[in-house]
Parts: sequence; C-alpha cells; structure tokens
Amino acid sequence: MSEARRRRAKSEHLLHRLAIRTNPDLDLLPESAELEPRSAEEIGKRALVLHAVVAYAQLAAGGGPSPALRGPFLKWFERERLWPAATEAERALFAAEAPEADRLARASWRIEAVRALLFALGLAPALGIPDGRSDFVALAEVLPDPSAAAEPFLDALERRPLTEILDAMDLALCVHWALVASDRTGEPPPPRIEPAVALERHHALAWTLGLAPAWD
Repeated sequence: MSEARRRRAKSEHLLHRLAIRTNPDLDLLPESAELEPRSAEEIGKRALVLHAVVAYAQLAAGGGPSPALRGPFLKWFERERLWPAATEAERALFAAEAPEADRLARASWRIEAVRALLFALGLAPALGIPDGRSDFVALAEVLPDPSAAAEPFLDALERRPLTEILDAMDLALCVHWALVASDRTGEPPPPRIEPAVALERHHALAWTLGLAPAWD
C-alpha cells in the first residue's frame, strides 16, 4: 500500500468512528517527495502576519479601530520588514479607517490558520478533529508579540516532517469534502465539526505544502 493510501485509510478510520462520511473516490494527496512545500521562514512569516491580523481584529472589535490602535501594528510591520509577507487583503485591513464588524469577525477566525501553521513548525500539538476554537492566548505565548523583534523567532524555526503535515492535510481534506457534501444536500454539518475551523486549517495546510499557489 502506498504512503498516500495508508494516510487516507487512517483518516477514514478516524472519521468513520465519529460517524462522518467519507468519499472513496476523493483524490489522494501527492507523495511527500513530489511536493514543493513552503520553507520554515515563509511559514513563520505567515504565522506572524496572521497573528497580528487576529490581534488587531480582536482589539478593534472590542474598542473600535483608531489611528492610535493601528499605529503600533503599522510600525511593527515596517520595522520587521513583514509587509511583503502580507496579502493585499491584510494590508487593506490595516489601512481601513473603520473596518466593518463582519470583516473583523472574519479576520479573528484566522487564529485557526495560525494554529495549523504553528503545527507545521512543530510549535503546536497535533490538530485532530476541528471541533472547537483555538485558545488565542495559548497560541500567542508561542509567538513574539506584535512589537517584538521577529528575527530571533524566524531564525530558530524548523518545519515539521512532511509526512506529519500530510497526515494532517489528508484529514483536513476529508473533513472539507464532508462539509461541502453536506452543504450541497442541505444537511447539517458533520457531527463534532466546526466548519470555520476546518476551512482555516485546510487552507493553511494546503498553502504550507505548496498545494495552494497563493494565500489569497
């Protein structure tokens, strides 16, 4: 049995135990040797940017956006030379005078992508089933504060073995299929699955493995 087939069997076994249906015809992921994954530094910069996005969104949602609130974030991005790692949508969020409440709410869900990226760097435990929101405070303890120097953090990073990231990606892919299938048929989401968490993890892991050409 191939590496990819063994991986799928493991994902299906876990999901069947939870009464979550799977698709026997769902494409397998590439073998690890076929991938061109992002480097540990790229993953680390993406995690730092998203951490700042989440922190800003939560602060702005709580007290309202203002130049005084945005200022420290803007200075940090500039000083740490992280603007090139930010997407157009992320730059627009920080540039907006008054981001809409739903935009801030969507940005706060990026904490789930942060968790997946930290997992890929060996800085967070196995992801498992996406059944609840992550603890922002706990994840923030792993990352430098959006005011501290980023270089020491980035220099120390190592990517987790690709086989382990692929295991997580395969489970995320199967869960994503189950969500899409239930949506198409008008059924409730699969049991124990938080859809927003599942989608953020799926996106972050696909990007990490080079399966998605760009973040946005």
